[in-house]
Amino acid sequence: MSTLTPPPPPAPAVEDDRPPRTTPWLWFAAYFATMGLVAARVPLVIREAAAHMPEDVKRELSANALDMATTVAGIAFVGTYAVVMALYLWLVAFLDKRMLRTKASVGGLKVGLYFTIALASTVPVHLAAVVAQVADARTLPGFYVYFPVVVAALLFAFRSHWFRLPGRRKAVVILVAAAMPLLAILG
Repeated sequence: MSTLTPPPPPAPAVEDDRPPRTTPWLWFAAYFATMGLVAARVPLVIREAAAHMPEDVKRELSANALDMATTVAGIAFVGTYAVVMALYLWLVAFLDKRMLRTKASVGGLKVGLYFTIALASTVPVHLAAVVAQVADARTLPGFYVYFPVVVAALLFAFRSHWFRLPGRRKAVVILVAAAMPLLAILG
């Protein structure tokens, strides 16, 4: 005689206690949008590198060697920026996940304050440089005013996510938000 044992009861639903994250594919979209705009600036960077080449070097190099040198400078610019941008977004993702546990929902997508600041500190700046046809966005009028205004506007927009935090934590959130664009300014 065999005894049938009833199946075990279903496991109780476990609440996900992980902090909400910015929708993951948005990070990739931000990275590739920024890198696409950086790649669009390569001809400007090559032209700028050729213009800053010392005259004695220009006389010593053939036209082909000069073209190759400036092309290598442009490729090095994109390669270096790709690594720096990946590290920047990785740091921002870490802060976005750890500092503020709440995220805004925009059209069903979760976005955090720090992701939004990183996006606003990179994509529009590179877009403006491409549109203005300048190799260095820091030469654009209003460049240094843009970042504090954007940070203040985004802190205001996300105030419901950080305003009720204790004093020290609130100060850290504001200081980190203010410091994040500095990496874009220095880059």
